[in-house]
Amino acid sequence: MRFKLEGAVGSSEITSHLPGELDPGHFELLSDLSDPILFRSNETPKPTWSLSQKVIAYLFLGIDPKRPYNDAYREWMNEFTRCLSNAVTSALQSEEQARNQRRRAAAVASEQHLLVTALADRDKEVVAVNEELQRTLEVVDMANVGVFNYDLEGRLIYANDAFSKMTACPPEMMHGKELVFLDLTYPEDTEYLMPKWKCATSGQSCTFEMRYRGPKNEGLWVLAAVVPVLKDGIVTSVSGCVTNIQDTKLRETESAQRLQALERAKAWEQRFANFAELAPVAIFFGSQSHHHLSYCNRAWFEITGHPVVAFEQIDWSMIVYEEDLELVRSMWTEVIAANKAVSTQFRLRRRWSDGNGVVIGPVWVTASVLPEYKEDGSIKGIIGTMLDISALKFAETVQHMKAQEALEAKRQSSNFIDMVSHEIRNPLSAVFHCADAAQDTLADMLDLASRLASTPKSESGNQLRELIANAVDSINTIISCTQHQKGIVDDILVLSKLDSNLLQITPSAVKVTALLRDVEKMFEAEAQRSNVQLQTQAHPSLEELNVSWAMLDPGRVQQVLINLLTNAIKFCKKKQLRKVTIRAGASRIRPSENVLPDIDFVVAHSLHDSVYDSAEFESHSFYLWFTVEDTGRGMSAEEKTRIFARFSQGSARTETEYGGSGLGLFISRELSELQGGEIGVASTLDVGSTFAFFVKTHHTDAPASTKGLPIQLKQKTKKSSADINILVVEDNAVNQKVLRKQLTNHAYTVAVADNGLDCLDYLRTTKHWRGNPSSAPALSVILMDIEMPKMNGLEATKMIRQYEKEGKLMGHIPIIAVSANARQEQTNMALEAGMDDSIAKPFRIPDLVPKIERLAGWM
Repeated sequence: MRFKLEGAVGSSEITSHLPGELDPGHFELLSDLSDPILFRSNETPKPTWSLSQKVIAYLFLGIDPKRPYNDAYREWMNEFTRCLSNAVTSALQSEEQARNQRRRAAAVASEQHLLVTALADRDKEVVAVNEELQRTLEVVDMANVGVFNYDLEGRLIYANDAFSKMTACPPEMMHGKELVFLDLTYPEDTEYLMPKWKCATSGQSCTFEMRYRGPKNEGLWVLAAVVPVLKDGIVTSVSGCVTNIQDTKLRETESAQRLQALERAKAWEQRFANFAELAPVAIFFGSQSHHHLSYCNRAWFEITGHPVVAFEQIDWSMIVYEEDLELVRSMWTEVIAANKAVSTQFRLRRRWSDGNGVVIGPVWVTASVLPEYKEDGSIKGIIGTMLDISALKFAETVQHMKAQEALEAKRQSSNFIDMVSHEIRNPLSAVFHCADAAQDTLADMLDLASRLASTPKSESGNQLRELIANAVDSINTIISCTQHQKGIVDDILVLSKLDSNLLQITPSAVKVTALLRDVEKMFEAEAQRSNVQLQTQAHPSLEELNVSWAMLDPGRVQQVLINLLTNAIKFCKKKQLRKVTIRAGASRIRPSENVLPDIDFVVAHSLHDSVYDSAEFESHSFYLWFTVEDTGRGMSAEEKTRIFARFSQGSARTETEYGGSGLGLFISRELSELQGGEIGVASTLDVGSTFAFFVKTHHTDAPASTKGLPIQLKQKTKKSSADINILVVEDNAVNQKVLRKQLTNHAYTVAVADNGLDCLDYLRTTKHWRGNPSSAPALSVILMDIEMPKMNGLEATKMIRQYEKEGKLMGHIPIIAVSANARQEQTNMALEAGMDDSIAKPFRIPDLVPKIERLAGWM
């Protein structure tokens, strides 16, 4: 039996699976068998495939038919079969193990692939979730929802932009600080917020409203939702969000306020209804028509007397006085047309009677009406009130009648004062002038008689001298008595003005040194007659405070100085040393406050507001003080307490020995206080007295009429008397004659005119009238009487100033007002008319000369 083994597997591959005791050489031995082959390679059957789709081996068995199949052959076949079976079994087991390993490796690879795929899918999901979260956070930011996360100590872990904007604090400033949320809120809210925080940190969610301070510390209301973050059931942090509910809160507040307002309005409406019914004032509501009322209270019916009917039946024409109906209609129309409140007064048909039942007249009411508006702002109707003012109207009528009576009485009083002043002063002026003229004449005669008496055997000359001396003494007595009478008249007139509140202070620009010189010249002649040394002194304080011109009432200041100087000269007459000194000074503080420490100032018995108390003059106001020192009899302490009272003198002996009305010092006190000052005295018995007073004033510039003058004219104090030409405009022939004579005696050239028209006619003949030759009469000053027939002094002055403006008169002609009227109002009228100065009758030539010479220097 022959066989041959062929296959795709090498022998080594087969032998590796054979048992060890089977010699591979057997296969070689077998291959050397005889050639017959049952199967060719191309006839090989299809192999059996393993699980891995690989061929392990081919086995071809062949039986040699020529060899007997004996026991050895069968044993060999059995052994061969056993060995081959073992090898095949081992190969199959290895294949199975390999297959199992490959299956496990494939399963592991598959699982790994699935895991990688799952991880990749999860990464994609994480990215998608993160992207979705980012989009959500962006939407949250855009929706202005603040998101935050705090740890359990209150330190900020995370916050979005919206949270930072709401809290007005960037996150980097809040990190690391415990309970940082408390710094973002108001201190008073801490007690409310801490329980919420503890609730969240204990694991409970909560929602609540709270306030942040906000970007401008104006307060920002938010709705906070807080949830604990848990890990394994333990709170690790607190997260939440806040939503801006400021507008909602405002709306809630506004709604609550509106509700409260409605409730209050309802309550007030009820209260108003109760008030309206009980009010004594008539209240009514009306439509835009003239007569239709939609409501009126009980008082309306009572005041108007209209029958109580339905509102739509009320008729205004039944209650309003017929003559005032049009006024009521106009009022109603004006309210609607002009859209404004209107008040008016009108009469009703109902009659009013006083408390005694006497019918006085129709009822007077005052009505105030204003528009009532709809919600859209258009006019709905009118609202009005009416009040019965009949009693007030009656009182006004009575008051008006009394006021008219008082004004008439005041006018009559003023006229009486003017009349008395004119009737007394006019003759006194003539007496003064005649006495002065007689005195001058007698002085010349006395000088002539003295020369005659010096010749031998001239007894008649001595007699003439003695007679003239007696006449001079009589003239001095006349002058003294006339001055005394003038002083009494002046005091009575001033006192009358004070009692009637007719005395006014009229400030004007005054040069202080000129005021002193004027006063000195006024009393120069009287001081000489009394052998009194009179002098004036300017205190250094005037120069220190740069006081030159001041705003004050020169007439009132001079009046006080005249009263004090009159007393000083009077009390010096009987003393061996006769000296009177006038001083003027200035201070920033009231002189009664240690500026004049020796003077006992009298406490002001009434308060007067100075015209310089306003802020306008505060920076440059000051006090101007004057002292009048004499070497007279002096006073005791008791006498000083009485001298400033009305109708009072130091003692009965003073009145008996020196005379007087006891009004001069009282008036001086009143005049000082009216000008914001005080008056006082320092006196030692048998040594002398020093009277002092001060007024409040302020710095001012020189009047415009003096500013533009050439320097050489300002420095010139007076012209030669022969160069001064005066026009006396006076209607009284006696005064005209005497005044002309007196002025001529002073070497003035004098012309006269009887009234204002004659004055204007004379001006047309002077060289000052345009077109007249330079040889025409000159004119230096006009003495203009105020009260004259045909044309008074005021009218004439206005015409003169008009001529100057028109160029008909060249230059400025000074005018001095001369009047027997002592009222300041008339003096003011004279100055306003264009006059430059004034002097009141009676006056003496020494009083007039300084004014003439000062004004004559202007030409």
